[in-house]
Amino acid sequence: MAEAVPVPMEVDEQRPVDEDAKKKKPMKKKKEPTYEAKEPKKDFGPEVEAAVVKATQLAKDGDLAEGLNVLLPLEKASRVAQDAPACSSVVVAMTRLCFENSDWDRGIVTVTMLSKRRSALNTPITDMVRKAMEFIDQSPSEDKRVALIEALRTITEGKIFLELESARLTKLLAAIKEKNGDIAEAATIMQEVAVETCGSMDAQEKTEFILEQVRLCLGKKDYVRAEIIAKKLKREKLVAQGFHDLKLKHCKLMIEFNTHEGNMLALAKDFLARFNTPAVQEEESMWQPALERVVLYTALAPQNKAQQSLLDSVFSEKKLAKLEDFKWLLDRMRRKEVCLDMLTRPAIANHEIFSGKEWGSTESGIERGKRYWGVLRRRVMEMNARIIAGYYRRIPLERMATLLNTSRSELEQILSDMVSDKNLFCKIDRPLGIATFVKKKSPEEILDLWSADVSKMLSLVDQTCHLIAKETMVNNTKS
Repeated sequence: MAEAVPVPMEVDEQRPVDEDAKKKKPMKKKKEPTYEAKEPKKDFGPEVEAAVVKATQLAKDGDLAEGLNVLLPLEKASRVAQDAPACSSVVVAMTRLCFENSDWDRGIVTVTMLSKRRSALNTPITDMVRKAMEFIDQSPSEDKRVALIEALRTITEGKIFLELESARLTKLLAAIKEKNGDIAEAATIMQEVAVETCGSMDAQEKTEFILEQVRLCLGKKDYVRAEIIAKKLKREKLVAQGFHDLKLKHCKLMIEFNTHEGNMLALAKDFLARFNTPAVQEEESMWQPALERVVLYTALAPQNKAQQSLLDSVFSEKKLAKLEDFKWLLDRMRRKEVCLDMLTRPAIANHEIFSGKEWGSTESGIERGKRYWGVLRRRVMEMNARIIAGYYRRIPLERMATLLNTSRSELEQILSDMVSDKNLFCKIDRPLGIATFVKKKSPEEILDLWSADVSKMLSLVDQTCHLIAKETMVNNTKS
């Protein structure tokens, strides 16, 4: 047997030693933390007080520039040392000295310069802006007032910690623009602020700001943007927060908007919200006109589920009993009877919204009143047409026109519009002059109805047979 030849083992070549590894220094141990007492920060309080007194005296002596130069080094020192209280005292004093000495140009330049300092602290800038805002009403002229507001708006722009001051400055500037007759510019300025995201503003001030935005948009005739902004407020939330006066203002603005849009149902809801306000409920001279308009605008609204629901809820109002003619109108609208004398009541026919007095008896107001009267007449005829359609399958147009006290051509137009709006099914045979209100059924529908009737009849027969058998068994048992 041949001897096994040993296989020589391969020996790994020696890896080169990393010279850089030799040069690496061993890791140093972390030093234990020391708890030595730090040197206390410098207290600028005494220096600031002394400097402010000195600067005030210099300003009284007529050397305002020298007084500001006395405070500037301390402003820098306290700012670099991050001493917010001391820095606030200095910048507020500089702002106060400028405006109290009626140097408005220097004051505007000073506050602008201080806001652009490197490493400026938030608190001093906020205090400086608030101090400068106190002097806005004391400005010698409107140009100076606008210049100061513009300067402060520039300072507050983009700073979250100054969002409240920025919103208030914007409102002041918009008021000045509106006072000068530039409503469009005032509305544009107010729209720059998304006040709903301003967390530092309380709910009442925020609501007032949004209402002001809506009012200016309406004054600008920008109804699309006014509607968008107005949707940010909910009346239920205003009532829950107790802002009843703001709710009334919101109702007034939405009445103006919905009057322009011609949305009768929305107008009825606006006046109903006004009527349900506690302050309005206490005085008859306030709730009576509101309730009258709720009734009339409900009658002017197109017939649908929302209108019927509102009509039923208004009819159940107890105070409506004091308005006999208006309650009678709602009662007639709820009945399934043809009524032609709904437009003959003087309290309704001569009401302010039909005579134009609601809008100051102007030419456009009178025209709008006439248009609303035509709408009411149209709604009454539509209601009577629906009632007739519920009682008749087919009726001659001449007879129907006589029942509705109108002409045949107007009746055809009304029926056509109701069919287009899907409020009524009607087919008019013009050569024969007949209106049909029942849709012709297909053979399948007729067969389904016949099958259902037969099933119902058989069910009744089975039930009758069961009762007869039961009575027979009872009689047999007794006998």
